[in-house]
Amino acid sequence: MNVAVHPDWRGLGLGKRLVRQAIDMAVRKEMKRVFLEVRRSNAAAISLYKSAGFFIDHTKANFYENGEDAHFMVRFL
Repeated sequence: MNVAVHPDWRGLGLGKRLVRQAIDMAVRKEMKRVFLEVRRSNAAAISLYKSAGFFIDHTKANFYENGEDAHFMVRFL
C-alpha cells in the first residue's frame, strides 16, 4: 500500500489520518506489526511515522534508483 498526499493538501493532517487508517486495518486483521520504507531525505514523512509510533529498524544504502538510502521503519501492534 502506498500512502501519499498531493502537495496542495499537505499540512492538513490527511497523511496522519491515512496512516492511522492503515494501522487500524492491520489491527482488525490481527497483524502483529507494520513495516514501511521511506526515503532517508523525507524528514516530514519520518516525523509523521515516528508520531504514529514507528521507529527506524534499519537503513539500506542505495535502495532507490537514484542512489538514495531508505529507512525501514516498524511499529508493533
